[in-house]
Order: sequence, then structure tokens, then C-alpha cells
Amino acid sequence: MKQTAFFLILIFLLLAFSSSPVFADEELFNFSIEPVSFTVLTKPGKTHNLSATLINSNSKSQTAYPYAFDWDVIEDEFHFTPSSWFNFYKQQLSVDNSQDYLFNFSLTVPQNPVPVGEYYKIFALSNRNFNAEESNNPAIMVGTPIIAQVSSETLTGPLAKEDLYSLVILKEFRQYFNPFTQSQTFRFQIKNEGNLSAVPSGYISIKNSKGEPIETLPFNKEGLSILPNSTKAFELSFRPERAFVSELKAEVWLGYKNSFKESPEEIVFSANFFYVSPQLLLATVLTVVIILLINRILTLSVKPRYRYLSHLLILIAIIPAILYLYKEIKMSEKILGEKKELQITATVRQTTGIKVVLRNGQRVVIVSSSTPKGFRLYSLQGTKSKLLGKSDNNYSGKREITLSRTDSRFPMLILSNGF
Repeated sequence: MKQTAFFLILIFLLLAFSSSPVFADEELFNFSIEPVSFTVLTKPGKTHNLSATLINSNSKSQTAYPYAFDWDVIEDEFHFTPSSWFNFYKQQLSVDNSQDYLFNFSLTVPQNPVPVGEYYKIFALSNRNFNAEESNNPAIMVGTPIIAQVSSETLTGPLAKEDLYSLVILKEFRQYFNPFTQSQTFRFQIKNEGNLSAVPSGYISIKNSKGEPIETLPFNKEGLSILPNSTKAFELSFRPERAFVSELKAEVWLGYKNSFKESPEEIVFSANFFYVSPQLLLATVLTVVIILLINRILTLSVKPRYRYLSHLLILIAIIPAILYLYKEIKMSEKILGEKKELQITATVRQTTGIKVVLRNGQRVVIVSSSTPKGFRLYSLQGTKSKLLGKSDNNYSGKREITLSRTDSRFPMLILSNGF
């Protein structure tokens, strides 16, 4: 009887699961905007004509609605209000899936006195009329930040913009040996104490005891900006491929770029450190262990008056190992000094796209990036926001984020973090 009941239940479960329908992803939104950010140098009363390329990757044409917001940057939060600085020549557009759409619009700074500094705006593309309230079918938007750098001076002459400035400094520098990656790791922070965004550029130069550069570690290759009164953290690692031991020096060279000028890299910090490569460290430990093991065996098996001969044999045995390690150390200085060529085979579009699909009754956000830049995905609730997902600045590729039932009822907006 029990066996009959068990088989009936098993058959029922098999039929239930086999008859469950499998639904394909239903595309709700699949848009990208190029470029991922704008920087505009302007002054009160000036109008700038801008254009963005809208890329529809959906299988069919999509209707889109342009919007603009004022953006208050407060850590990971996103406070927004509709912006009056923009003029859209079209309030609704149809973007075909077979070609890119060039969308033109303008930004005008009010003539009224506007304090000098940076103002953050967002140009966004929505799949429906935007409303920040909860609904069964909320808006989905992909946006691009626009940084408006407002000056009170006339924008002519090299020194006419003293009211806008960047001041990039090295805030903190730490170094330590990372046992997990078996490398010398440098962690440092760069702060912008000016009122204008700046793109830090520079490198850490590793020099040997003779003062000769043996390795260069560039940072911020992605070209990320540091907003005014903000700090960004960087991390670099040094790990030679060959056996290496030496007293080394790390020199930090720092410069920056902004809308006005490009500051060349200058040395701002230096620190000495002693480095022993993992290969050499392992070889040394193994050598010591073998010597001790052989010495123990000979001590127990050889008569006391002949033990000096065993010590001589051990010395003869380790001389080749010492010579080999010495040869590797000398060779490593030449190897480390060689320049490595980087061949660029193709260029890719600088876009950050968002695709939203309905999968088994849940909204799934698929973020894709063709270049290593970070992103921030927000749920817009009222005039504030909730951070749904983010990625660091070195992000590239594809990532999926499944929304909860509550989050899927509010509009969402994705922004690139690469500005």
C-alpha cells in the first residue's frame, strides 16, 4: 500500500513538472546611449547644442521619450528633479532597430546669476512617460551624465578662468605584501580639492638600488574623473615574473586633466621597500629544508670523526643552487627593464547599455558595457533613489540583476560611472 502511494505521488510530481510551461524572455527595453558622459564648459546665458547617438538593440522599433534631470551627488544616493536647462526639439521619437538615431538637443545656462562651479545634469531616454510613483508598468531609462562647468569670466585667454580650478593631491599612500596574490601592493587615494572635476593621470615608477627604472605601473587608465571635494581610491600591484630580491623604491608621479589644461605628471611621493619574489622565497625555503634534512641523515649515519666530511659534502651540494639563484636574480633586472608592446587591434564603442526582460514573471536587468567603466542602477522613488546594483570602474562585459517585486514597481535608471 505504501509503495503504491509513493509511486502515485512520484508520477503526479513528474507530470506536474513536465507540464510546467517554459517562457522565453520578453524584451521590455534594450537601449544604449553614446557617449557615456558629456562635459560642457559654459557661462550664464550661453546655449550649447549637443547630440547623442541612441542605439536600439531590440528586435523591433521602440518609442522613446527624452528627459532631463538635475542631479545631486551624495555618495551612492541619487537625488533628482526635472531640469529647466534643456530644450528637446522632439518630445517623442521612434528608434528603429536597424540603425542608430542621432538625437539633437540643447543646454542653456540661465542668465540669472549662477554661482561658479560644476552642475550635474542627466539626459535620459525612457520607454514611456516618466512618473516616479509606484505602478504596475513603471518607466525604464538609460541616462548619460552631463557636467556643466559654469564660469563667471569670459572664456578667452589662458588665465581668464581662475574662478574654476582643479587641485589634485595624493591623500594617502600605503604599501604591503599581499600573500594572496604574492605581490607588493600599493593602495592610495587621490583627492580633488578644487571646484572642477579632474581626471587624474600618472604612474608608480619602481626603481632598483641604482636608481634605474625597472617597472612602470600606470593608474586610472580608464580616464575616470574625480568630482570636486571627492576622493577616489586606487590599487596597483608589483610582481616580477622572475626570481628577484632587492631594496626597491616606489615613486608616485601624479598629474591631471580637465576642461582647461593638462597638468604633466610630477613626483609627489616616494617610499622604499624590500622585495623578495615568491619564486626565490620558495626556492630558499626548500633549499634550507633539504640542507637540514641531509644534515640530519648524515649526523645519524656517519661516525663523529667523519662528520666534518658530511658538512663539506652539504656545502658542495648547495653551491650550484646558490649560483643558480644568483644568476636568476641578475637576469631579472634585465628582464624587468624590457618594455612590453601593446598592440591595439580594434576600437569599440563607448556605450553602457541596459536591457530589461520579463523572465518567469520577474524583471531582470541585463547591463552590458563595451569598455571597462562602472555603472550605477537606481530605483527612482519620489525625488530620491535606491541603489539596486553597481559595479566598480573596471567593469566590462555583462551582468544580470533580478529585481524584487517591490523594486520592479518603480522606475529605474542606469548611469555610467565613468565620468
